[in-house]
Amino acid sequence: MRELRKRLLLVFYSNPDYMPMIFKESLQLRKHFRLYILSTEDRPRAIDWPEGVEIERMRPMVRRMGPRLFTRIAKNFDYFKFIRAVHARIRDLRPALIYAHDARAMAATAIANRTFGIPVVYRCHDIYEDFHPWHSLQGYIERYAARAGVHARLVIQYSRGRAEHFRTLAKSPYPNMIVSPNYASIELQPDLRDLDGLIVRRFERKHIVYPGVVNRFVALDNAVRALALLDKVWSMLMFGEADLPTLDGATQLAIDLGIERRLSHGGWIPPADVLRATNLGTVGLVLFKPLSVDYSSMATASNKLWEFAARGIPVAVPDTPDYRETLGEEAWVAFYGLEDPASLANAIVRLTASQKEYREASQAAYEAVRSKYNFESVFPPVLSGLLAATSNSDSHHALEQSSPIVFD
Repeated sequence: MRELRKRLLLVFYSNPDYMPMIFKESLQLRKHFRLYILSTEDRPRAIDWPEGVEIERMRPMVRRMGPRLFTRIAKNFDYFKFIRAVHARIRDLRPALIYAHDARAMAATAIANRTFGIPVVYRCHDIYEDFHPWHSLQGYIERYAARAGVHARLVIQYSRGRAEHFRTLAKSPYPNMIVSPNYASIELQPDLRDLDGLIVRRFERKHIVYPGVVNRFVALDNAVRALALLDKVWSMLMFGEADLPTLDGATQLAIDLGIERRLSHGGWIPPADVLRATNLGTVGLVLFKPLSVDYSSMATASNKLWEFAARGIPVAVPDTPDYRETLGEEAWVAFYGLEDPASLANAIVRLTASQKEYREASQAAYEAVRSKYNFESVFPPVLSGLLAATSNSDSHHALEQSSPIVFD
């Protein structure tokens, strides 16, 4: 019965509208828990949340107060205020479980939960080469979260590589850690009943789509150069947050190559709008350079690749160990060299060599997500772990029953 569902407090030190994983999880969690999300509102609201999800958003102080010292004070004050809010919600709601999303949420939860002892589950979004310095607030948070995570009922990582690096960084075997990829949700996909007709329109349109971050860690310049090597019928559309110097540099390069009219950037738009805006894309693009631990393990950590495949859009991906290991010989993927624009152009040409070959790649992508690469197939083990954490079951038994990958 509905009234017997246990209370789950989800803690996230940012705006959950900008974290697709939380939205995907909320659709499932609300069926099993009374879900309450405590978050901050550091950016404008962007989406409508489903019925049955309560969200409290804390407004931060002004982030830029002039001199750097005052900005740092404001940030510290915001975080300590958040810890107090977490403590207050635990006291008032008495949840059966706390689900901390990211290191800042985990550290705040561990501090606030000392006097209550509520079971905690930690989804670790953060991955970094090394901890920040001890004397910084971020450095303290990272170390505290890593130490506290050892005592969580469950710690969830997006990939094996991230999990192994985190274990090394935290100097802990983390027997409570599992891997759950950031696959696309079939439930959230647009209407694809006329997929065959859609494939034809996509093939005719010759449109490359890149809905991702623009910064120095992505091979945007070489993507622009690859676009210049393709027939003039091809264009490229980008969406997402952008580092302005990087975007300006790519725009100037397009002008220099005489293809500025074939390149456009639509800025950041909500995830649902991204799906609609890119649904007629011919080929999806992944541009991450493996210049950090984070960007070297994005194959199952970033949802964009899988959102393409879920809609039957073939994808060009970097020829790096992470993507090779994850995707192998998938027929809907073309690998390319990150430093070679011609390689990227050739990958796009291979995927679209003929309408027959393009249709086969598109259908292979669509079927791959329905059969194995979907959120609905990887979330049940996570859900089992969450439910087990609220019961009196032994935590190791719960891990054995629920984990797709357990590090022992």
